[in-house]
Amino acid sequence: MTSERDGTPGRALAALAGVVFVFLVAELLPVGQLPQLQADLDATPAQVGALVSGYALVAGVCGIPLTLLTRRLPRRTVLCAALVWLAAGQLVLAAAPTLAVAAAARAGIALVHVPVWGLAPLVAAELVEPGRQAWASSRVFLGTSLALLAGVPIATLASQQLGWRPVTGAVAIAAVVLAGTLWRQLPPGRAERGPADPPPANRADRAGTQGTVAITGGTLLVVTALYLSYPYLSVFAARVGIERAGYAALLAGCGIGSLAAVWLAGRWIDERPLRTSVLTLLLVGVLQPGLLAEAPAVVAVTAVLWAGSIAATPVVLQAAVIRVAGPGGDLTSSAYVVAYQAGIALGTWVGGLLIGRGLLVGAVAIALAVLSIPLLARTVPGHRPLPR
Repeated sequence: MTSERDGTPGRALAALAGVVFVFLVAELLPVGQLPQLQADLDATPAQVGALVSGYALVAGVCGIPLTLLTRRLPRRTVLCAALVWLAAGQLVLAAAPTLAVAAAARAGIALVHVPVWGLAPLVAAELVEPGRQAWASSRVFLGTSLALLAGVPIATLASQQLGWRPVTGAVAIAAVVLAGTLWRQLPPGRAERGPADPPPANRADRAGTQGTVAITGGTLLVVTALYLSYPYLSVFAARVGIERAGYAALLAGCGIGSLAAVWLAGRWIDERPLRTSVLTLLLVGVLQPGLLAEAPAVVAVTAVLWAGSIAATPVVLQAAVIRVAGPGGDLTSSAYVVAYQAGIALGTWVGGLLIGRGLLVGAVAIALAVLSIPLLARTVPGHRPLPR
């Protein structure tokens, strides 16, 4: 990564990646802690699972209203306050005597999910000159891949060895430390704005809502497509005998593939936005039938490639947000995050209905991914309609 003297604020970008890393670990950790939570809180697996689904529901419903409330606050202040809020919620969760208290803590944390995920890539884009903004925002999503590759698995293993409460509290400590780091690393002149320094005009406001509608519609379609199969990857793997240690190795391979894909997409998205977007969106759909192959090697290779396309998808979508609304597009970015959450819920539900119907899930995924392409292609300046 280029040093700050060379014009790229590497430490600030790393801190922003840390923000999404710690939020994603906190969001997904109850999945790995399910047995401990179930025993300690006297709950059923479905009730513990509601800690995750309820989080997504609260984030989706409250995301845009909270973005409106915090829109004119300094961005550095919003992100650091959100990290402190996360820490407080994790501490309440770690001390929760009942499932109801745990659910309330999770709901409280979810309130700040959309503003954080909407702001972090935009702040990254403001740290660099035009022409490198999509690249800068893609560096933030390396935190997502690292959370899935190392953060969640390590925290899950630690929960098994030390108990879920100490590990949940450790996430709170990490959030506080990161808040202090972020405050020091973000330059207030370029990445912070307040009431005395009004936000730049949102280009989406000036040009109308067509670009925002295209982004949210495309996001809903492609995220629904990828979540038709993503929650059920373990089922597809077990079908061909990839279980236990083999499945752990597969997940590690998927994590490495995700890191590589985010890195490559970030390098290409500014210079070749249409080609990078089309390739990523197509792979989300066309690779899914390969998960139903009979050969374990084919399933494994397909899963690693497909994981790469999944990881690159937020890079493509966030780049579209920046093209349409600029780094000042808080509302457009928040609308995209809400659409992403809706796609997760819809895709998981529809995928559950289709999982036993063979290649139908792959056909639906391909159709949805293809339908998302013309919508997101509209965000590329001077694009031409794809040939029929």
